[in-house]
Amino acid sequence: MAAARLAMSPEEEKAEWQDREEYLRARKKEAALSMASNEQKTKLEEEAKAREELLQKQKKLEALELIRKQEEQKRKQQLAEEQKKRDSETEAERVRKIEQIMESQAEIKGLVKQEAGGPQTIRTLKDDIAETVRRDKITASKIIIQEKTMRQAARADEELKKKKRRSTIVMTISLVLVTLGVASVAFVWWQKKEEAKQPVQAVKESLIFADRQIKIDATNLNREDLRLAQKKEYEKLQADDANSNGISELYFTKVTSETVGEKVIEKTEFLTASDYLSEATAVTDDFSRFTSDNFMVGFLGHNSLSPFFIFKTNNYKNLANAMLLDGKSIITEPYSPFWDEDKKNLARGSLFEDITLKNYDLRVLKDNLGESLAGYVFLDEKTLLIFETEEDFLKILDLFLLTRPTTR
Repeated sequence: MAAARLAMSPEEEKAEWQDREEYLRARKKEAALSMASNEQKTKLEEEAKAREELLQKQKKLEALELIRKQEEQKRKQQLAEEQKKRDSETEAERVRKIEQIMESQAEIKGLVKQEAGGPQTIRTLKDDIAETVRRDKITASKIIIQEKTMRQAARADEELKKKKRRSTIVMTISLVLVTLGVASVAFVWWQKKEEAKQPVQAVKESLIFADRQIKIDATNLNREDLRLAQKKEYEKLQADDANSNGISELYFTKVTSETVGEKVIEKTEFLTASDYLSEATAVTDDFSRFTSDNFMVGFLGHNSLSPFFIFKTNNYKNLANAMLLDGKSIITEPYSPFWDEDKKNLARGSLFEDITLKNYDLRVLKDNLGESLAGYVFLDEKTLLIFETEEDFLKILDLFLLTRPTTR
């Protein structure tokens, strides 16, 4: 090779170098194409993995939905059995009352049969005959016939009097029963009329002890109006030092109407958790449909005024799964009326951090500096707490255990 190169002319050597350069360039291009192909394969594999994960999540949600439907069917069956049992008890009570009425009627008939006649005058036939013979100068046989006729007439008269007494007693008892029935119906009608005049007052039961309760009338309010109403009460509490400490609760009512006879009666009802989440927040139905009616929007006053939320559930598994799938949106959305835009932006870029305090598992959103923004924890299998800081959690936990002592 060396001898061959020495024998080459400069032009041939230059051509050889050019060939080698083109060869290397081609190899480099092939390597680049090969690398690009590997990246495409990697991208396709990642896309396939993402699709598989999405499919698994969908299957999991379908399984949870099937469980929910089964539980709902079971609950409907239980309600049907309970209704059947109540119907049976009602029918037994009706039969019992009918039997009592029949017994009373039998007693009345017995009273009617009792005769209230006085003692008859005792006479002797011998004395009557002697007296009549002396007075009227008639024979004894004729006297006996007349006495028999008089006794028959007296007996017929007595039977007529008995029938009249019996009819009078029956009519009197019937009149008394009818009067009592009419009086009972009139009293029930009057009582219902008086009750209808009274407005139905709702009484709010707090999930934990609250120093004060603040009502917001949500009748005919849209989502923006409800958020502004919450923000207004929040700012009032912040400005009032006397009311900014302890626990304050917001509760929401709406006025509904009911027709009683010819009158329309207004009735005040509380918003349920599902109503509140759909009317005051943008939280999805995947969370709200697993909440119970009762809930609490509260403010904890210590160093500052911190909003918190408590939701009850009878379906812990589905609610916990909803929190795992969309927890950030669920816990930050209710804070919209109380947070400024800077804090909302921080929450969007934050990540959950798992923390254990007093044997409770907390999931807390932390910003880039490690500061807590919001978090949630299940106080028990029926109670979900959404809070801002770990300090808030500890204070609310003490109140929860005091108000609703539970065994974990």
